[in-house]
Amino acid sequence: MNPFFPDAFFPRVEEIEPAFLHQQGLQGVIVDLDNTLAPRHCAVCPPSARAWLDRLKADGFRLLLLSNSPSRRVRQYEEQTGVPSIPSAMKPLFGAHGRAIRRLSLPPSRVAVIGDQIYTDILGGNLAGAYTILVGPLSKGSDHLWTKLVRWVEKPVLHAYFKRHP
Repeated sequence: MNPFFPDAFFPRVEEIEPAFLHQQGLQGVIVDLDNTLAPRHCAVCPPSARAWLDRLKADGFRLLLLSNSPSRRVRQYEEQTGVPSIPSAMKPLFGAHGRAIRRLSLPPSRVAVIGDQIYTDILGGNLAGAYTILVGPLSKGSDHLWTKLVRWVEKPVLHAYFKRHP
């Protein structure tokens, strides 16, 4: 398996139904914040993302926010959603995804890692042994310069993935 390929793709995080996650045998969800749940500069959790998180909670999923964003921003979302978080994670380095999976107290094969970037969310999740789901970014315009560069480098990987998974 290619460590840069996700197990599944959805255009938006809200399109991932709890039933789909259950069909994959999953019990926990680790989700990225910036451009996955909310645009990078948005201080308030969008109602659609909050409703999606609430549906997952109601279906019994264990949830965790895993973000490279600083603590202040991530803790705002933790308070708004009631979902625990790990901020300043430095994904995919230093075992960030493994730490998050251990915090859910589940085997990696029972956890979905959901995010909008190949080289942070998908690579880190795959290396940790999780089920990975790539989502389309909410807003590329608000990306940091570094993220814009990474998205450019991701293009050949995405092209190869979508060629195999039309």
